Amino acid sequence: MRRVLNIVFLVALMALLGACARNEFSMEFSLPPDAGSSFRVAYHASNSKGGLVVETVAALSDGKGVLKCITRYPTVVFVSASPGSQPLAVYASKGDRIKISGDSRDPLSWNVEGNELNEAWTRWRHDNTATLQKRDPAEINAAVARYVEANPDSQLSTLLLATSFSRRVDEPLYARLRGMLRGKALDRRLLDACSQCDNIHSLPQAPARISSLRLHTIASGARLLHADSVRASILYFWITGAEGRAIFIDSLKALSAAYPDSSARNIADISLDPDSLNWASPLKYDSLRHTVRAWMPRGTADPRLMRMGVARVPFLIVTDSCGRQAYRGDDISKATAAFRSLMRGANPSKK
Repeated sequence: MRRVLNIVFLVALMALLGACARNEFSMEFSLPPDAGSSFRVAYHASNSKGGLVVETVAALSDGKGVLKCITRYPTVVFVSASPGSQPLAVYASKGDRIKISGDSRDPLSWNVEGNELNEAWTRWRHDNTATLQKRDPAEINAAVARYVEANPDSQLSTLLLATSFSRRVDEPLYARLRGMLRGKALDRRLLDACSQCDNIHSLPQAPARISSLRLHTIASGARLLHADSVRASILYFWITGAEGRAIFIDSLKALSAAYPDSSARNIADISLDPDSLNWASPLKYDSLRHTVRAWMPRGTADPRLMRMGVARVPFLIVTDSCGRQAYRGDDISKATAAFRSLMRGANPSKK
């Protein structure tokens, strides 16, 4: 059965890409025998009519092997040695003969040749090996920022933002760096290839102010939340099974107890679950009171959330009395600190 499925997939892929032998690139491996016998390879194969995500395996014998890959348009290829390991990112166009070589098992030390972009990428990786090995997103972001600021017209800047930069850690810095790109760094096919790695295709817009937000609530069925008529608002977006929900809820409870006057602030947890039962069920047991318990069933596809810049869960937004976003991200400690700072002078409860 599995063989039949593989054949069907291959036929579909060949039909999509025109079955032309020239719509391919090769990856040649020359690594130490103990580097591994197989590597997972994933990339997006595309033509003008669409594309498919391809996952395959590069089989090596004594560290040597060749893998043929099909695509018409450029793509970013991810080579993984094992689950959870840092993948090696490679840029490939049809006709490229990508050569991956090294004398250790560490992909960060490998050399990637076959086009000028991969060679420049290899030099950057080698120059920043110590930082990359730490796997600290903030330090890696800083290394990417240094390169982008010095090379705003480099195609490598685009690739680094798409593959190495953590938007979750510093979205404002990402927006600033993305806005600096110019010239060859904005080549359409390069952006298309990177769009499969991250949302880099379009220039990020500043998140909208939140003056008011109409919500479906558990208490009254509907409520218009006004963020521009209170000192501060904190909005927590979640779905069933979202990581760390108990910690987020406990922090909101603490804020509700510290600032009991609901006319001076907004504290809201907003479910993005499409199913109302998934939204309502946890509310019976978390004992969060004197806050707004709300539901937006369209989730991150809701145009209002798109304008607000909510693209993932869990996510927090803190706004000031003008509806401006003072904090956005998933760090509950930073969010509550921003909320308390805005509420300063509001006579918190002594309880």
